[in-house]
Amino acid sequence: MLIAICSGATGCSCGSDGSADGLGSGGSSGAGLGGVGGTGGVEASVGGGAGSGGSAGAVSDAAPDVVADAAPDVVADAAPDAQPMCSVAKPCTWKQASPGNSPPVLAWAAAAYDPVNDRVVMFGGAPTINGGGTTNETWAWDGTTWTELSPKSSPGARWTHGMAYDESRQRIVLFGGLSGDAASTALNDTWEWDGTDWSQVTTANAPAPRGIHGSIAYDSAHQKIVIRGGGTLPGQTLYGDTWTYDGNDWTEVAVGTGPSARVAPAIAFDEANGELVLFGGGTWSPYYADTWTFDGTTWTQATPAPNPSPSMRQSARMIFDKTRALTLLFGGYDGTLLADLWEWNGTAWSAVNVTPPPARCCFAFAHDTKRGEAVVFGGPDNQTWIYGN
Repeated sequence: MLIAICSGATGCSCGSDGSADGLGSGGSSGAGLGGVGGTGGVEASVGGGAGSGGSAGAVSDAAPDVVADAAPDVVADAAPDAQPMCSVAKPCTWKQASPGNSPPVLAWAAAAYDPVNDRVVMFGGAPTINGGGTTNETWAWDGTTWTELSPKSSPGARWTHGMAYDESRQRIVLFGGLSGDAASTALNDTWEWDGTDWSQVTTANAPAPRGIHGSIAYDSAHQKIVIRGGGTLPGQTLYGDTWTYDGNDWTEVAVGTGPSARVAPAIAFDEANGELVLFGGGTWSPYYADTWTFDGTTWTQATPAPNPSPSMRQSARMIFDKTRALTLLFGGYDGTLLADLWEWNGTAWSAVNVTPPPARCCFAFAHDTKRGEAVVFGGPDNQTWIYGN
């Protein structure tokens, strides 16, 4: 997690739009997560403004230069109602939405697109990148505005959890996270969202309690949820294991193989090539810039074609664009917040030359397939950004 980056001696300020976002060293009260062993200062890890500048007005168009290597409009295995995110004729841009209603500032919330009910569902999060409180609110984005939902049952408040949509069972699966600002609050419970309500699934086996930090995806080739790695707090255990969930139980697979133990790698399932893609992550510090693929059995470190690749980072997010058969990676943290956008085509990374939102990490990210849009919410603020045409 990002909280480990700042030292107790120096702290840091990484807010977008000129406001601090609470990345400093830990407070004497222990509130927030406190940086690497940080004990000095007074609640610095909770602090900071939301960095919410630029949220006013109607949807504003961040004009692009050009979208690199724009792919054909639609691929054969795209969902029937899927709209192409971008095309040569209509390249994508980032646009800030101005919804009539919006969640509060949230970092480390998780989101997934529910195609049956045609909305992005988002759960949980904390008011700063370093925690300082958690929520168990469930929100839905319908392409225009956010609506807070009122399910009869709900997971407990948490942040740094993971969520992914299980297409075969038409359920959003949630796993783990932290319920508070201490390692002892790590969770390993499994919940499912059926479009109306949350229900807890009791499994015979489960990964050790951890914050997934976005390291979860649905493998449509094998019809299983996959998680890789994770951890709790700086100085605590880092995980380098791989688990799959089939709707009944969790199973550890590819034992002892794959990327090194790390937190906050970005992962997504590349449906065009039938494999999971993982990029980066870190051990609190340093960070990684490696690309790995997983075919359901074996992890393989990719050697991207000799083009520029994303720089080392953790806490970025990835989604798969069904309509163009490309994996998109956005943002993250390498000591500063990042705002670059990249596309992975199965063999190479390509930078997308487009005017970005304010730099951020730890945001919720989902692909709204029907509208052909990537949806970003939060991180250091409560802004909603749309990447589409």
